[in-house]
Amino acid sequence: MYIRSQITTKNGNFTGLIKYSQEIFYNNDDFKALDPYIFENNNFRKLDKDELPAKIKIEFNTYPFLNNYFIFQFDLYQLIKFSQDFFKTAINLDSLNILLTGDLGAGKTTFVKGFLNTSSPSFNIMNSFKIKDKIINHWDLYRIETDEENLKILDFWNILNESDTINLIEWANKIKLEFYINNCTNLIIINFSIIDDNKRIVTISLMENLINQFNQLLHL
Repeated sequence: MYIRSQITTKNGNFTGLIKYSQEIFYNNDDFKALDPYIFENNNFRKLDKDELPAKIKIEFNTYPFLNNYFIFQFDLYQLIKFSQDFFKTAINLDSLNILLTGDLGAGKTTFVKGFLNTSSPSFNIMNSFKIKDKIINHWDLYRIETDEENLKILDFWNILNESDTINLIEWANKIKLEFYINNCTNLIIINFSIIDDNKRIVTISLMENLINQFNQLLHL
């Protein structure tokens, strides 16, 4: 599936095609990785790694309900620094739900470590921390059945709508994205892909109402 879009990279502005590729986790086709191609000199080519970070603007809300994407390449040290900077913006919001997706070892837990400033986050289903008058809930959905009854027992959707609360949700893509869209607000999706042992591609998509708050962090 290709969608025409505008792409801003370190080297300039381009008209491009975005190819959506389905993530392999749990056959959840709501969450897909972006594969961007740009038009240049009457040809089109895949976006090079050295052109990142890049911002992709898709002009309609068809998939996946959001139309602002930012693509970065980080080494693991840069990823931790980015998550710490991300925290500095997130902590000033009334509420935020951060959906973390990606394969095992792709960077979800590394992001959480930097965000929470901890060397070893717990892998219980949910752990709560209080930081600067905010409740931060770290969810790990990897080991649970995410059917409606289990989510109701966990009070999942109510917690995602509490004020003065930030939810970090690892393996968020075990639940269909449409359920997040229909049941909570202030969503950011962060997908992690492995390049090699030390490098990751990080794709961030977020709701329109959050662009201004994160503009400085996500600028090219």
